Amino acid sequence: MTVTPGELHLQLIMAVQDNDLPAVRDLIVTGADVNRRGPLPLTPLQIAAGRGYVQMVDKLLAAGADVHALDSSMGASALHFAAQSGVTDVAQLLLDVGAFINLQSATVGLTPLINAIWSKQVGMVRFLLARGAAIEIKTHLGGASAWDFVGDSVLWTAGFTTPENEAWGRAIRELLEARKKQDDAVLAGQKLMAAVQAGDAAAVRSLIAAEVNVDEKSPVLANGNDGQTPLLVASFLGHGEIVRMLLDAGANPRINDYLLKATPVHKAAYAGRPDALVALRAEGGGEINAQGPYNGYTAMHDAVWHGHPDCLAVILDWPGARFDLVGFDGLTPEGLAKRLGYNKMAQMIRAKHASLASATDHAFV
Repeated sequence: MTVTPGELHLQLIMAVQDNDLPAVRDLIVTGADVNRRGPLPLTPLQIAAGRGYVQMVDKLLAAGADVHALDSSMGASALHFAAQSGVTDVAQLLLDVGAFINLQSATVGLTPLINAIWSKQVGMVRFLLARGAAIEIKTHLGGASAWDFVGDSVLWTAGFTTPENEAWGRAIRELLEARKKQDDAVLAGQKLMAAVQAGDAAAVRSLIAAEVNVDEKSPVLANGNDGQTPLLVASFLGHGEIVRMLLDAGANPRINDYLLKATPVHKAAYAGRPDALVALRAEGGGEINAQGPYNGYTAMHDAVWHGHPDCLAVILDWPGARFDLVGFDGLTPEGLAKRLGYNKMAQMIRAKHASLASATDHAFV
């Protein structure tokens, strides 16, 4: 008798719920889809993670379970469910294969860290903080952060009880305070970043002479400066002289930021900073054709997107810059310029493209 895919899936769900490893193994070999869902809104991996089944999670991941899949009810990931379970070994497995530690659920905006706090899982909170979970992210629930789930007041987030009156509440509050102290110390120690943000070229020069780490990254604190290097910030702010100094000191021009995986070239083009672009181009730095993973845009796209013809002119003279790369909207830089009504920039691109084509043709005459 032939077993349908739906029947196989139901058997897989029941075997996962029972933590029946041999049965799950046999069902996978038979052809059960580890990423199928229904009738439950959860995938098998989410079920196993929520129940804290370490070996089951490991087996499902090895069979191709998607760590990035969201449940169809709340928009939560397997890591959210692991956080609720409190089993740190499960969270470790998920993070090791690329789970997003600060992912917010679609409906209420909880992060795995907030899920762990809400579930009173002290050990999981400690683990996630050690792995770099951000503590200041705001939920969709009234804009609450991790801090709004602990404290010495009667809180609706704690069912109108006072977390500080219970051991879990005191322990988690102490963990959050220790993390905040650590983050503040890191920020205070990043003198180069502070000098770059202030545009203080003299201070930057002095700190470089003192051999500070020019590629030091800012901590992930759920703000716009998460995971930035001094070069990324200098490029975004248009401090051309500082960009030159950092590059001369060995700063990595091909580094990406934490939030959007943008390069220094993206940063300068997006913000309309031609001097920074000239500095990056002169030093041979930056991946001029790198495409951002969020929208697929190159630096040329970014210059067009926000109407920066002076930046576009710098990029058009960049050796190797490509005109044909398309963003996730299917548009080349010229196509984007046309859509936005930036006719001057569309003409600049066409003229440069034609000039390069003509030069190539003459080279073969």
